[in-house]
Amino acid sequence: MRIEALPSREQAGFLRLLRQWPLAPRNQRNLREYRPQRTSRWRAYAFLFIGLLPTWLTGVYLAAFATDRYVSVTSFVVRTASKPAGPTGFGALLQMVGFSRSDDDVFSVQDFLRSREAVDRLGKQLPLHEIFSHSGRDFVMAFPSLRYGDTNEEFYEYVQNFVDVVYNSTTDITTLTVQAFRPQDAYRMASAMLALAEGKVNDLNARIRDDAVRVANGEVQRSEARLSDAMVKVTAFRNREMMIDPNRNSIILSELIGHLGEDLAQTQSLAREKASGSPEDPGLPALRQKAAALQSQIQAERGKIADDSTGLADKLSAYERLTMERDFAQAALTRSLDALDLARAEARRQQLFLERIVSPQLPDYPLRPASLATFFTVLALNFIALMVVWLLRTGVQEHVQYNEQ
Repeated sequence: MRIEALPSREQAGFLRLLRQWPLAPRNQRNLREYRPQRTSRWRAYAFLFIGLLPTWLTGVYLAAFATDRYVSVTSFVVRTASKPAGPTGFGALLQMVGFSRSDDDVFSVQDFLRSREAVDRLGKQLPLHEIFSHSGRDFVMAFPSLRYGDTNEEFYEYVQNFVDVVYNSTTDITTLTVQAFRPQDAYRMASAMLALAEGKVNDLNARIRDDAVRVANGEVQRSEARLSDAMVKVTAFRNREMMIDPNRNSIILSELIGHLGEDLAQTQSLAREKASGSPEDPGLPALRQKAAALQSQIQAERGKIADDSTGLADKLSAYERLTMERDFAQAALTRSLDALDLARAEARRQQLFLERIVSPQLPDYPLRPASLATFFTVLALNFIALMVVWLLRTGVQEHVQYNEQ
């Protein structure tokens, strides 16, 4: 058996160091290259200072330049008289008193409050440029500034930083938050914008009402015109024919012919009796003349009915057509009025209501900017960014050292 001597601790360490070097240095210069280099402490300080520069700038801005902003908050709900199924929460409570939610109309009001039209209307009621001129030394929130120029479009974008509209789909409540540099300005803006929202709801109600009754109202107008035209034709017929009601005249004429027929029958019967009993009766010729006169009268009255040009039958037929058209126009008008009533009832059912939950209040303490929260948020994000950069730098250095070996 051959037993080799174990290397000493120093030899083992030296050998291990030699195994780690793939290539031994040939001179002292190469040996210095393998010595560990000391990192400058100032480089670390400079890296930390430059890396935390956003935090320093944020702190300086919040401490020396940021102007206090006051916040006025109001909330409201937009409801209709209809009742959809399955209400929950605060919506169920409001539906107990006859209101229901209308998401589409809520979004319409929300978009309106964020629109340029709302800013223009607000500018007609309040001196917005004078309100936002109290920014002090706050170069970030000032108007005009490097960020916002002195144009209407840029002023609209600037105002959006001070107005926030949030809709909660769970409670159906829309919250309007308004900021200003003075408390009374924030209160005035919140009150004016809430009034604009109520005005927009009224405009939507008018549009719903007009859309619902427009067709029905047009049908009523057409029915009224048709009925009026039919009545004018009936009046013209009566004036032309000099009779109020041909039906009544026909009844009277029929009764007259009937009475004449009865008299003729009696006269003829009496004349036949006398002719058979006493042919030489001096009253017989008078009876025969009366019967002839009655017969002639009956023929004349019948001619009034059946004459082709002036007959009562044609007049009665024309009058019945006019009265039938008038009755149809009257029935159509009645149906149109019923449809108009139903349309108005449907419009009332779809009526929108803006209910104030919280009215605007005059703030007495500036809630913006939240200096401490903003500073520590920027600080945390800054540290996260520095950690990411440090990890990337460390990974790149290790990758370079591994490739050199």
